[in-house]
Amino acid sequence: MRTAIDWLVEELKTRSIDLNKWNGDLVEQAKEIEKQQIIDAFTNGDCNGTFETINSEQYYNETFKSE
Repeated sequence: MRTAIDWLVEELKTRSIDLNKWNGDLVEQAKEIEKQQIIDAFTNGDCNGTFETINSEQYYNETFKSE
């Protein structure tokens, strides 16, 4: 599953927007903010026991992190 930040980066590339002009830290900061939002939503949301065996950090890593 792609995150919104990953989608945005790909869209900018397809539109020939030079990402080198961006400070690379901006994309990484945006990814960290998005990660925290996903973790917070998982932690604060009503999962109805669906994710009892994993924590929010593990959920994020398994669902969104690509290496």
